[in-house]
Amino acid sequence: MKKLAIGFVCIAFLLSIGMAGAQEKREKIPYAYLGPLTGSGAALGAEQWAGVQLAVKDINAAGGIKVGGKTYEFEAHDFDVEESPEKSVTKMNEALSLHHPKFFYGASSMTGIPLKQFAKDKGFIMVAMSEVPGYTEPRNPLCFRGWMKVSDQGPMLDYMRKLGISKLGLLAHSGEVSVKWAEVCKGLWEKKGGKVVGEVTYPVESTDFTSPVTKLLSSNPDAIASGGNPDVRAANILKIARELGFKGKFFFGGACRGPRMVGLIGKELAEGTLLVGTEWEKGSPKIDVFKKRIAELYPGKPYGFIFVVAYEPLFMLKAGMEKAGTVTDINKIAEAMGTAVTPKTSPTGLFSKVVNNEVALNLYPVEIRNGQVVAVK
Repeated sequence: MKKLAIGFVCIAFLLSIGMAGAQEKREKIPYAYLGPLTGSGAALGAEQWAGVQLAVKDINAAGGIKVGGKTYEFEAHDFDVEESPEKSVTKMNEALSLHHPKFFYGASSMTGIPLKQFAKDKGFIMVAMSEVPGYTEPRNPLCFRGWMKVSDQGPMLDYMRKLGISKLGLLAHSGEVSVKWAEVCKGLWEKKGGKVVGEVTYPVESTDFTSPVTKLLSSNPDAIASGGNPDVRAANILKIARELGFKGKFFFGGACRGPRMVGLIGKELAEGTLLVGTEWEKGSPKIDVFKKRIAELYPGKPYGFIFVVAYEPLFMLKAGMEKAGTVTDINKIAEAMGTAVTPKTSPTGLFSKVVNNEVALNLYPVEIRNGQVVAVK
């Protein structure tokens, strides 16, 4: 009888542990990453996806998302869209069918622009790394820009004018972001007293840039500007131009961040390349700690700002959910994100303010010098 009583006590104890475990089990919030995991943008996609995965790990390990007395955690799923708007739509539907996410991350304008029109009807919030004005103009309250805009080129163009550069050549691929970037660059450059002497556009699917670069060089520019290029494409363009004898300044906008370019073609060929700088390059106590951490977590990987812009949006969503008091009402969450996002909610301090569905970023010119990306005045 005594043994039987002990047995019942043990069973009751084990059941209580099981019930506690069940109570502690968190409900999953699916999050879909749509980006280029193969093709010419694969390096960018790999860096972004690593950022998403670390954010999920960090948020879940720190206690998850707390709403209405319950605790939730993120669960991320990746979908390869290469650099195709059509595949972005296909993979969006696949993600919705498989996991029913209410939250998406779009790796570029080629994902953000086509998916924008579906956000309301399909019922999801999207943060995208899109430079194209059309992503937030007209404004869709469910779509957020976690990146710079094509109109943010001013400080870099001012710097080139200070260097005495007058004749500019524009190189664009046929993707919307690159075409729009070149259009805006031309208008700003001419307003600043410069002259555009050549404009060349090539198919976005191209992998050999010799012909378009050769054609642009025939216009004899002092400098070449090009937007909408991941590091791999930008590095190939720069290498070809240097091998063809071009010694002028190169300005790459947006997704080209520098460290990977140096790794691909060497610091000699990359020397002097002008890029769009952010607070990431300047650094801060929070940023410096984060830089050290990702260097330790991903040794040998040139991860930086591209990693961060995919990492931070999950913290934006967490802040929005907790302020709105819901994990399902996307309209309330989106509205709350405008005021919920603060320096305290941003692990790096880079995504600390949202204005009209756009993350406010401080931008300035940086150059590659001796293999390092440094700020210029």
